[in-house]
Amino acid sequence: MPRKGENIRKRKDGRWEARYEKSRDQNGRIQYGYVYAHTYDSVKKKKLAILCKNRPQTNIGRKIFFRNLNQEWMASVRYTVKISTYTCYETLISIHIIPEFGDIPVKYISSDSIYRFSEKLKKEGLSSRTIKNILILFHSILQYGEKQGYINHLSQLEFRYPKIIEHSFNIISQENLTKLISVLCTDTSRFCLYLKEFITVNVETEWIVM
Repeated sequence: MPRKGENIRKRKDGRWEARYEKSRDQNGRIQYGYVYAHTYDSVKKKKLAILCKNRPQTNIGRKIFFRNLNQEWMASVRYTVKISTYTCYETLISIHIIPEFGDIPVKYISSDSIYRFSEKLKKEGLSSRTIKNILILFHSILQYGEKQGYINHLSQLEFRYPKIIEHSFNIISQENLTKLISVLCTDTSRFCLYLKEFITVNVETEWIVM
């Protein structure tokens, strides 16, 4: 039986029809092709044979802009990720990536343009973690473009991910904590009394949790 999203249907004349992506015009719009057979299995095999044979050569060299590629990619992941994740993708792409690469044909994206983009994000004050997430997202979209046959130079592109520095916290030992509380007990200022109460409450809470 046909499944939703396969673009296969049974016609009124009894034949099965399968629609497939044949090519794209200069504006990135899909041009469809059709195959026919007397059974569902036969028409599905015909469609798969055409896709396997033609797809790698179909789109190489065609001028598809990053904006159009992104729309395709977003549609492909729409129901594979959580709504919150999808919304995060939309936000990062629309605010940072599209303004920079939206109107550029994907085959003209270079390592230099990616590096300049990364440096621009740094100057805007974004954290290393946010910049890395944006670059990973950008790379994922281009990977999709490579699988669809829009670009063939992804392996030549260099993505320089910023290093993320993990901040460590020194935990005060029980001995030093006891000394601190003892010192605070000798100081009757309001600040020290508040600090002593805060430390005592949090230590007791930690013990309860443990």
